[in-house]
Amino acid sequence: GHGSGNVVAAGGISSSASTLPTTPVSSTLAPDTPVTPNSPTSSPVTTSTSSAAPKVRVVQPGTVDLGDGYSLTLTSNSETLSGFGGQNGPHYTDNGNQAAGSIGIQADDRMVAGLYIGSGEAATGLVTVDGKKYPATIVTLAGHPGWSVAYALLPTMPQMATSTMSISVADAAGHQLASFTSPPHGH
Repeated sequence: GHGSGNVVAAGGISSSASTLPTTPVSSTLAPDTPVTPNSPTSSPVTTSTSSAAPKVRVVQPGTVDLGDGYSLTLTSNSETLSGFGGQNGPHYTDNGNQAAGSIGIQADDRMVAGLYIGSGEAATGLVTVDGKKYPATIVTLAGHPGWSVAYALLPTMPQMATSTMSISVADAAGHQLASFTSPPHGH
């Protein structure tokens, strides 16, 4: 069963200001500046960067519920994506199969994910399918282990035979850390 109780929630793990709400409010962590709608000095939160900005989920090793029947299991040196197509992985982060400074791509129905390995700290991710861009959420273990996973749940399943998919991650300053493009699998 995929519905077992091994779910690690993103909130409540850390004891500091890194607990993020589950509703996408904003990805900027500014606990000292509360948003008050009637304040004339507050800027509107409808800008393209704050409304579509993904979040970073810092979790403990275990299984993370990604929604819609998908989950991600993280250990100290691997990740496994589970969904309708079964398990994709484990993908090990320390066996040399993936070069440092790179990201791979995994697709299962509407879920597109990628394992990033590198010294940079991924803060944002982006999945692109046939030119349409989808913000990706970053999942990483506490303590900056040198790798993270970016994922996006798409509104519809990409057509693997005809779609071009790419995934990329960037640091907090917006510098791209890695990207990977998968051409269509059919002819």
